[in-house]
Amino acid sequence: MALNNARDWLTDFEGYFRLTIDIYFANKNRPDTSNVLKSIEDGCNGVIWKDDKMVVSGTRDIFFSKKPRVEVFIEPYEPKEE
Repeated sequence: MALNNARDWLTDFEGYFRLTIDIYFANKNRPDTSNVLKSIEDGCNGVIWKDDKMVVSGTRDIFFSKKPRVEVFIEPYEPKEE
């Protein structure tokens, strides 16, 4: 039930998001990280946000580890106004 409430809130959210992605590779022969980022953004369409154009800020960091994985952090973001 809590997941449904969270999903409803996120997909109804009208603001912007900041996306932080930590990518852990097992070796230095890694795929194109921009493809990893785009896959995550596209996969969240209709699940976390309505459209990935709502992601307006973020970082992508690469690490090497014996435990390959991707860690994704999503938070509401308020763009600065001039």
